Amino acid sequence: MESLSSSKSDQYDTIITFCIAFIVCCLSGAFITGVYLFYIRFRNQYYAKRIARLEERYGLLLTGIIFDEEDEQFEEKRKKLIKHFKKTYLRSHFNKRVLRKELLKLYKSFSGSSQKVLRDLYLELRLHKEALADLNSTDWSVRADAVKELGQIQYTDAKLKMLKLSSHENPELRLEAQAAFLALEKENPFGFLETAKAKITEWQQLNLEEIAKRIESDKIPLFASWFGLRNQSVVEFCVKMTATFNQFESGEALIQLLHAKDIRVAKEAVKALGNLFVVEAQLPLIELYPGSSQEVQNEIIMSLGKLGGTEVLQFLTDILYTAPHEQAMKAGMAIRSTGYDGDLILQQALQSEDTHVVAIAEHMLDERI
Repeated sequence: MESLSSSKSDQYDTIITFCIAFIVCCLSGAFITGVYLFYIRFRNQYYAKRIARLEERYGLLLTGIIFDEEDEQFEEKRKKLIKHFKKTYLRSHFNKRVLRKELLKLYKSFSGSSQKVLRDLYLELRLHKEALADLNSTDWSVRADAVKELGQIQYTDAKLKMLKLSSHENPELRLEAQAAFLALEKENPFGFLETAKAKITEWQQLNLEEIAKRIESDKIPLFASWFGLRNQSVVEFCVKMTATFNQFESGEALIQLLHAKDIRVAKEAVKALGNLFVVEAQLPLIELYPGSSQEVQNEIIMSLGKLGGTEVLQFLTDILYTAPHEQAMKAGMAIRSTGYDGDLILQQALQSEDTHVVAIAEHMLDERI
């Protein structure tokens, strides 16, 4: 009995010891976590205040040189400023990073000679070396920021690096590199399209289109030259650009794309033919209609409405009377967009025995719409 009692006592002691150890570990963990969180908060506040002070100093110095009159002493003042920056602020990577950010912010806020002063200062302080070094970072977001910076500051020596990164597997880094290449390459800004293997998403296409609109018109290529590429997202983008830049000479090439296997390419080709008013596309669009998806059919109807013509009006009238509601409504809209002849057809439709057709015609002739 004494042996059994002693055994139970030992078990209780072991359990109590384990519980005490567990509680101590939990309390220690909570204490360490609290200390760590306090340290993180203190560090973040410290760096936030330090960044704010540096940004204020940099802003005053940079705006001072921007708004200073370019007199005989201007160059001497600029050299003193550069010397002051190098001696006081450029001894740490942290200070350089804040300066790059502040200088770039001001660079985007100004134009003309002010931008030139800031760009020259950026290069003389060799800040581009920091950005180029960031291109080798393992963090893709750091690389993307560096790419954007070099593109905005117009550092043309980096364009080959941008071309290489324009095929990067990360979509955001790839987009920044493509945008930077557009800004840096003056002779063939869209050259990256030839080697692009990854899909260019609709969001990326919109961004590239906005950048392209800022390029000098004589540098805009004939986008139809890339209609034969395997990357269908690139072809889709080129079709959109063909319409955006009113490249009417590409009408025949767009007609050929109506039979593209990729439905997005075919759809954009249909839309472009209507926007460019390629009248030669009337019959090909009519012939394409029966075998197309509903999505493409809707685009065909709208494009035919822009092109007009006797055969087109007859075709649209047939759709108005025989097609399901969605296509019939679009046919009514297309007929109305053709002008006087279309209004006559809609007036005649009011006499139809088909109440559905009459309702569409009444809707389209309503002057409030």
